[in-house]
Amino acid sequence: MGLYEAGASRTVIFDREGIATFLQHSPGNDSGVVVALKTPYYGISDARGSVVIPEVPPGRYELHVWHERAIPDSLDSQVRTILVSDALHSFEGFARRRTAKRSTPHKNKYGQDYETPSPAVPV
Repeated sequence: MGLYEAGASRTVIFDREGIATFLQHSPGNDSGVVVALKTPYYGISDARGSVVIPEVPPGRYELHVWHERAIPDSLDSQVRTILVSDALHSFEGFARRRTAKRSTPHKNKYGQDYETPSPAVPV
């Protein structure tokens, strides 16, 4: 998507599924993630790790989980086929190993450390 000047904005349409990571190139190094899905059935975990996916009609589904710090192979092992019916509409059984927070600082788009801003000099 490129770099934008401060205060600029753009509209983006995610027309295929996938994961997009956005970085803010500044000393704060804020980031964001967009997970584009081809289904209306999804849930986001709460602080305890519980997930609710509302209004799923009866049927057989393939359930995938995602976490930004997870290794893709570990996520593949969590895929489950589930059957939703009037009688069976909840289940348990996912576990995620806790991973350490990112230990290396984020680098700029050239793979280098960000420059430390100079302290303000009174005029």
